[in-house]
Amino acid sequence: MWGLISSKDQRSYKIIEILYNSDEPITINTLANETNSSVRTVKYELDDLRKNLENQQGKIISSPEGITLQLPPYMGIDFFQRKLLASSLGFQLLEIIFFNEQLSNKDIEKMLFISSSSLSRLTNTIKNELGSYGLSLEMNPFRVVGKEKLVRSFYSSYFKERYTINDWPFERVNRDLLSEILSIGFNYYNANPDSTDSFQLLILFAVGITRAFNGYPQKPSISRSTATQNRQFQTYSQYIKEIAVKTKTSPEDLQVYFNELRSWKYLLKLKNLDEQNNPETVEEENYLEIKNLLEMLGYLFELPVRENTYLIVEINSALDFYASFSLQRAGKRYILFKPRDYFLVEEFKNNYPLFYNCVANQFKKICRNREIDASSVAIENLVHQLLSKWEGLTSSLFYKFHPCKILLYSHYHLYHAKNIAEELSSLLGRAITVEIHKEKMITKETLAQYNFDILATTTTILMDIDQPVYFIHRKKLTLNTNTLDELIHSCIQKQKDTYRRNVIKKAEELKIDLSKQ
Repeated sequence: MWGLISSKDQRSYKIIEILYNSDEPITINTLANETNSSVRTVKYELDDLRKNLENQQGKIISSPEGITLQLPPYMGIDFFQRKLLASSLGFQLLEIIFFNEQLSNKDIEKMLFISSSSLSRLTNTIKNELGSYGLSLEMNPFRVVGKEKLVRSFYSSYFKERYTINDWPFERVNRDLLSEILSIGFNYYNANPDSTDSFQLLILFAVGITRAFNGYPQKPSISRSTATQNRQFQTYSQYIKEIAVKTKTSPEDLQVYFNELRSWKYLLKLKNLDEQNNPETVEEENYLEIKNLLEMLGYLFELPVRENTYLIVEINSALDFYASFSLQRAGKRYILFKPRDYFLVEEFKNNYPLFYNCVANQFKKICRNREIDASSVAIENLVHQLLSKWEGLTSSLFYKFHPCKILLYSHYHLYHAKNIAEELSSLLGRAITVEIHKEKMITKETLAQYNFDILATTTTILMDIDQPVYFIHRKKLTLNTNTLDELIHSCIQKQKDTYRRNVIKKAEELKIDLSKQ
């Protein structure tokens, strides 16, 4: 929704972003080219930035080599991103009407200090921008309209980008109460909260509860009898009784919280479906479809078994979002800025293409099964959901693609071997494991007890074995690892090739597409 950001603010932010991401000074001419501006305009922007940064203990520094940005150690690029959203009249209007849908044109003009003609231009721009989210804007009174799921998704993304974890713009939603309810839910259903973005979850439900207070309750995904709902509400009320009394929350408001949290509660409980043979609802079928996907990936790429209920819930939530669009225009689930861990997408494309292609192709297949006309951006966003929320995925694949086991033998004594092992580990890093040969004598029989790729020794050993042997020596008191590095690189390449062949073979057996499309 960059159309809601003024050209000046866009240019100013672009300059900050370029300087922030550079380790070297940037010339004014480069900044002018990158921002499609004149050199004079860039100089004016830099002067304004210098003044604005003074209060934040930041500096724009000029030198013969170019311009550099110096920020205090506590400040990141997200500070400027939130400032950009806060300064936009369009986003100010959208936030105001989220909390109050009774405002007229005159009310908005007074609140934003703009004329009727300026408001008309602003609303036209907002309508155009909201269209890509499947939403529209009504006036007199003002409100954002569209499918409730899309309205909630849009505002959840907005508040996540606009505010820090210490902010709370939802006056009618008690943060302490909501946090306690979510914590109880995780504990009650034995779900793992570690992979959860707690702030995002708070924002998600704060938006939903606010919408419910404003007359837009969420329709329950699972139909339950009145008696069952009453019983569930009583159980829920008992668990949160202490915090409800402390926060002075009325029974009526507690009911709204309960109604909004009910679907989430049910989703946490979905892991119990592992014991069922015949899913009874669409939600259950969707859950099992993603569960089967994760299990297939685990088998194919030899990944450790994890409890992935919340990951499954997140992926299904994203798929539900894309299913809400009737046209192939659904894509990003953010407002201006991608999540900061979005770099994982490019990392996996470049470093683990087999895994990335497999996941992307499977999501395309799932979208076809669910009749979702997903764009390439939507598929990429789905892959990001999986990459960013699968516990230990990056490290697991790294060790699969970069394994090397060194067996260390010292002809002196065990402590000597341990010292060298620690030194080797600190020097080599990466996915190198060093195991010590514990027997005093080294023979083919003793070596047969170990699983290793390289044998490193403190004495010359003439032995006919499959693995390369490396003699450990020092140069100027430091272990010389140049030759060892070459052996490790060769070993890793062989391991990679073997691992890839195994993955491809299993994929062919399962008729799974690993090609880039």
